[in-house]
Amino acid sequence: MRCQRLQSMYVLLNNQPGIMQRPRTSIIRFHFLFYVITLYLLCICISSTFRFLYNGTCVVDGDTVLRLLFVAKMYDLPDLVEKCNTYLHHNVDVDNVCTVLDQALTFEETELKQNCLSVISRETSNVFKSPGFLSLSRNGLKALLELNDMGVTGEEEVYLACKTWAEENSGKDKTSKEQKVEVQEDGGSSLRTALGDCLSLIRFPSMSVDTFVCSVSKDNLLTADEKLHIIQDIVTTETTCNFPATKRARSLTFDIQRMSEIPRADWWSHTGKQDGISFTVTQSATLVAVALYLPSKKGEVQGPLEILEDQNLVVSMDITLQHQPNEPFQYITLEKEVALKQNVNYSIRQRLAGTSTYYGKKGLGKQMFNDIEISFKNLFAGTSDNSSSATNGQIHGIRLKKYYV
Repeated sequence: MRCQRLQSMYVLLNNQPGIMQRPRTSIIRFHFLFYVITLYLLCICISSTFRFLYNGTCVVDGDTVLRLLFVAKMYDLPDLVEKCNTYLHHNVDVDNVCTVLDQALTFEETELKQNCLSVISRETSNVFKSPGFLSLSRNGLKALLELNDMGVTGEEEVYLACKTWAEENSGKDKTSKEQKVEVQEDGGSSLRTALGDCLSLIRFPSMSVDTFVCSVSKDNLLTADEKLHIIQDIVTTETTCNFPATKRARSLTFDIQRMSEIPRADWWSHTGKQDGISFTVTQSATLVAVALYLPSKKGEVQGPLEILEDQNLVVSMDITLQHQPNEPFQYITLEKEVALKQNVNYSIRQRLAGTSTYYGKKGLGKQMFNDIEISFKNLFAGTSDNSSSATNGQIHGIRLKKYYV
């Protein structure tokens, strides 16, 4: 057995108290089961796993990342776990966020969980409409409902999404027709069972009376007493029910792309020198991501990404950008969101080394989005010695979030 990690796990299992004192048939069964499990896990992503086990390198992509993460956690491969998490951190989207969130919860990957919840917070309405939402685990749904910030029109949208999820997940061993009959006959108790403690996280008292009466009270998901107390809380603003009454903050996310052109026949070199730009906003907002240029051919660039408020460093993270066919740039979600103050200088800096990347030119300078004016300028904190400026070079744009109550 050439792989030290597999050999160590085999020895650990083989030395469990009592293992060798069991009947010979049990010992044979144990060895057989060990090899079957090992072969199954490795076969589902065999080439990448073996490549990593023997030389420490492998290609992580959208087709293999979740399976690789599963194997990496199973066999305690921290470097591979980190590689998978880095890929997921930069590639979680509306279509896969529910699946990735469940994986993050299963493997207790806190940073990955927070990244998934940030995507859900920003794209809540679209996540509710995605096929992955109906397959979300109850624990995943609970984590979603604990968010204070959602991109929804109101709590009615949250309730309807939870109701649809419960209808899909109440009795998965039954046919769709049998589920509908059961829901009609049990008066909604099967939906309550499916939701479990998630039901208590829906903020019914934050609805208007009209919304609650028209969208919720006609359903049988709540008891008569619960409905009565909720309406009483809405009207009197007192607290007599067990449901949270605080309204969720609503947010609007928008992307600002500062470059008007991206040349396709010319590239930008990276040798570890610094590229940077600065910007100001006229109203408070939150910086959640930065759009960076990707390698123009197969390969990658690596290095630190930094966000500064005036001269003070507020975010620093190591990034790896890999070539993606027909994709000149990618939004990199920040490990920590930055609350932007009006008319304060903020700077984005990168010091990358590796292959050449795309770049932009003909910078747009000032732009207006939702009554917020964003002004891009030459780097305020430090020197952009790799030649990026307000009109030319690296850092394609930013992603901002504005909160509304």
